[in-house]
Amino acid sequence: MTDAASVPGSRRRSWWGWGWVDAHPDDAECIALASLVPGTLARPLPIPQVADLHIGRPLVTPPVCLTRLITSDTSH
Repeated sequence: MTDAASVPGSRRRSWWGWGWVDAHPDDAECIALASLVPGTLARPLPIPQVADLHIGRPLVTPPVCLTRLITSDTSH
């Protein structure tokens, strides 16, 4: 069996923070942690679908030295 982390391109980025989905708490863990903080939501908000977001075109062009690190491609 192959670990998803070892297959290039198979990991999903985390919506809620830097890094990967498999490296962050899941919804159940978030709910448990949130219950410890007064005034937080009882349930986490659903993760938005990228296709539903209305993000304009970039207003700047990145320096050539950074183009390998960034993208406006929404398929990732």
